[in-house]
Amino acid sequence: MKSVDFDALVPEPAPPVALAGYTGFLLRRAFGCVQRVSVQVMPSGLHARHMAILQVVRHGPVSQRVLGDLLGVNRTIMVKLVDRLEEDGLIRRERASGDRRSYALELTEKGELALPPLEEAAGQGEAILTENLLPQERERLLDLLGRLAPEEVRQLPHQLTGRVAFYVANLHWRLSERADQALREFGMQSRRFVVLATLAQLTPCSQQELADALEVTAPALFGMLGELERDGLIRRGRNPADRRAAQLSLTERGRFDLDGARRVQDGIQAWVAGRLAPDSPDALNTLLLRISVW
Repeated sequence: MKSVDFDALVPEPAPPVALAGYTGFLLRRAFGCVQRVSVQVMPSGLHARHMAILQVVRHGPVSQRVLGDLLGVNRTIMVKLVDRLEEDGLIRRERASGDRRSYALELTEKGELALPPLEEAAGQGEAILTENLLPQERERLLDLLGRLAPEEVRQLPHQLTGRVAFYVANLHWRLSERADQALREFGMQSRRFVVLATLAQLTPCSQQELADALEVTAPALFGMLGELERDGLIRRGRNPADRRAAQLSLTERGRFDLDGARRVQDGIQAWVAGRLAPDSPDALNTLLLRISVW
């Protein structure tokens, strides 16, 4: 079992008030925790997604496209994941029966032998991720997350669906895709919405204050702010208290686009509420915050 560097797992600060009620945003934060824990527990060069691919392929040949749809992984990333597993001799590509133009992925004997240590590492990561939850709370979280997943995902092997980390990663991708498709009407993506909604809460503020609220570094935010300013959604002014520092605020167009984006996000949150009924999204959101500590 891999030694875990707990100093590298830093607790998440509280989410911005403007975003705390959106399950999609909380899944995004929780997914960040899943990734950090995965890096600590998985064998060098491998990821929990590699283990997920092997688990699905273990139960029968499957196409790369279907695999991506099931696991919630976009095509570009899936190609890289599959290529790595094929290079390591853990899976192989065979002509799909009934369609000689396409390939199906199959598990090799070496892949079968590689699964147990990967499953052990994933179990270690799951224990770290959910250590703040009582056993019944973890089961409750699995139940609520499962209600948001498509039926074909819920039917995947229990080695996947019995883990909070799997559902968080899968649903983060699905809700982000749903939001981005709807937000294209405003020329926006989920990441832009997050920045604008947080800025609306803080405005006017400095770049560093905004970065702190978003839990990123100021340099990492620089490019996004440049895009938003170029598109006329934000403006940079001088801080009266410090003429050397820029002060960020939303423009009228920025507020207009943010209002439209909020309607999109509210619609997605209504969908979440419908899937969870009779339970409230608050029950899921509270548990997601409990695991967002790494």
